[in-house]
Amino acid sequence: MINFDSLADLTSVTTQFSGLTFGNTTVLTAGFSLNEFEFPPLSGMNVVFDDGGRMGIVFDTLQASVGGYFTYGTALTFTAYTAGGSVVGTDTSDFLSNLALSGDPGTLPNEFLGITSSDGIQRITIEGDFFGGSFTLDNLTFEAAAAPVPEPSIPLLLGSGLAHRHGRREPSHVRERGEQYDDYGDLPSSRSRFVRCHVDKRLRLCDSHCRVQDYRPEHCPHRPAWRAL
Repeated sequence: MINFDSLADLTSVTTQFSGLTFGNTTVLTAGFSLNEFEFPPLSGMNVVFDDGGRMGIVFDTLQASVGGYFTYGTALTFTAYTAGGSVVGTDTSDFLSNLALSGDPGTLPNEFLGITSSDGIQRITIEGDFFGGSFTLDNLTFEAAAAPVPEPSIPLLLGSGLAHRHGRREPSHVRERGEQYDDYGDLPSSRSRFVRCHVDKRLRLCDSHCRVQDYRPEHCPHRPAWRAL
């Protein structure tokens, strides 16, 4: 939040606040250049006004919401834009005038105008009278847009897949899980824990790491521990 109280009366506001650039914006101080009876500050002693035309504010980074408190002598239009220049929203004043002493009946000074957008706000404009001198702004508020979450890169996805495959790599002599063999030509060495069932011709895995000679189930001392691949 910026209340402009750190600046001297009649200072032209441009880049004094980090991350923001103002246009057609000048400070007024109560008791000096500001008519505080018609344009009372919301807080402190300072406000800014549209000096010479439409006020503009550009943000270095995208904002999720921007707003402020306005006292005006003519109807206002608050417009927010994306980084590409597209309008993301507008807000208009509720009355033609909300001056403290001479404004429309039932009005109060310091009306809030603002925009919230998920598209991100890069700049705003506030327009009253074409030649300026028509409103004051106090307590400019803004909230930065959340940084986008990056999606996993292709190399990272490939790396994850390779690591997964490496962790589950099976012996080269095993083809597919549950694939049948018609002969004994591809059988592993006698020290393998993979054995051939003489009934259904499938390779089976002996969980107890037994050593068999001819890969017949009746020769495996751990027959109950077998499980089909």
